[in-house]
Amino acid sequence: MAGNLKTEFDDTAYARFGALLNARLLLDAGDKDGAIAEFDWVLSQSEDPVMTVVTTMRKARVLASKGDVSAAIALLNGVSSDAFQVSLMELKGDLQLKNNEPVKARESYQQALDLAGDEARPILVMKLDNLAVEG
Repeated sequence: MAGNLKTEFDDTAYARFGALLNARLLLDAGDKDGAIAEFDWVLSQSEDPVMTVVTTMRKARVLASKGDVSAAIALLNGVSSDAFQVSLMELKGDLQLKNNEPVKARESYQQALDLAGDEARPILVMKLDNLAVEG
C-alpha cells in the first residue's frame, strides 16, 4: 500500500506517512537498509519542517543501530529546529555515549537540560547523573 501511495500520490502527506509506516514495518522485519531508503524518500519529498526533523531523528537511530554512529551524529549536526532542540541534543548525547564519547555526551545532555528550562525531563536528568558518576 505504501508503494501505491508513493507512486500515485507522491506529493501528499499521505504518501510520506505511508513511507514512514513502511519503514517501521521494514525495521520490524529486520530490514534496516530498506527502512533507511524509506526515510531518504520522505526526506527528499517533505517540505514540512516537523516531518523532516522527526524523520531525520529516526534515520539517525537506525544508522546508529547499524553501527554507523558517526554518520548518525553528523546527520543530527545538520538539523536545526527550535521546537525539537531538546530532543535533538538528548539523542545526540545518546549517540555520543554509544560512540564512547562520554564527555561530549555529558555536554549534549547538559545543553538539552538547559534548553528544557522548567520542563520536567527525569530520564534526561538520570542520563546526566549516570555520566557524573562514571566520569
